[in-house]
Amino acid sequence: MRKILKYLFLLVFSFYSCEKKKTNLSVKSNSTSKHLTEIISSDFYNPKTPCVCNDDGTEILNEILIKRKAYKNIKALQNDVEANNYVEVLKKNWDTIRWKCLKTFGTAMFTPSNCNDPDNIQAIKDELMKLGIQT
Repeated sequence: MRKILKYLFLLVFSFYSCEKKKTNLSVKSNSTSKHLTEIISSDFYNPKTPCVCNDDGTEILNEILIKRKAYKNIKALQNDVEANNYVEVLKKNWDTIRWKCLKTFGTAMFTPSNCNDPDNIQAIKDELMKLGIQT
């Protein structure tokens, strides 16, 4: 009987732990999506590490790239007012993130690591430039 209670306790504990992780992941994805929907202020954007900066910057640049590739050319994107406004919000957020991260972490932003890939960010920016979007 004691063994059954131990296993039952472990099962309940495991279930509770998994539920807590799922909640944390959903909170993280909601906070990340703010960078894609609202203009962020440098006063409120406070990255903890260069890795966070890299993740946020890459997410925004990739979203701009996806939006741009949905249109045949830059003129078609500009003619769609809603899409163009969305890209402008993303570009402003990219500027805010870039400025705040460089101010906070300095040259660490140019140093590649397992979670910071400045070459990838530059590659995305180069592709956007070829498609007519300057970041």
